[in-house]
Amino acid sequence: MTDTADAVIIGGGSRFRPDSRMTEGASGAGYNGLAMSSTPPPFAMQQVADAIRAGLNGRADTEASPGELEELSATYRGNLDHYREHVQKSLAEGDYLQAAEKSWGAYAQAIKIIGADHGLHIASHRSILRVADRLTALVGQQDEVATQTLIAGLGLARSLHTHFYENDLPDTTVTASVDRVFSTIDLLQELFQGNGTAGGDHGDADT
Repeated sequence: MTDTADAVIIGGGSRFRPDSRMTEGASGAGYNGLAMSSTPPPFAMQQVADAIRAGLNGRADTEASPGELEELSATYRGNLDHYREHVQKSLAEGDYLQAAEKSWGAYAQAIKIIGADHGLHIASHRSILRVADRLTALVGQQDEVATQTLIAGLGLARSLHTHFYENDLPDTTVTASVDRVFSTIDLLQELFQGNGTAGGDHGDADT
């Protein structure tokens, strides 16, 4: 983790390039490390749903219908957009604690979106971490660089969450970490695009 950052742009694409097995058939020039929006996600819906279910450890404490999951997905997407805007504003105002915490919130919403879009309700902090680990393991079967990106992004998101309570990071570290967290969010969204609520209808509601 770096302690310096000249500037930060929230989101805008990953700095990392998946290998050819994940990008075969990609269209468009200027590929910058993420699949282009016209490229199908590299994993089948059921693959992702199975990874999420494994992260939830087979628990079925909260059930949700496909309609409810669709509503949850829309809510989480709105939350993610809100957090992204709030982080930009907080950085501009020098409120690094809020920027740090909202960055963690944005990461959590991204994981919840993936769950809802694949038919599973991710309801708790612990479940977010477990599911993120399983999704990273799934990517690890195909692309080592993207895997390391996801591992680092989760670690930075958790570090920013801790910083909100401990105030233990330099402002420049917060700024640099925020940028990398949102790049990780962009990568997650590209890798695990959902098109419905396949693979289950319940998840974990532990707190």
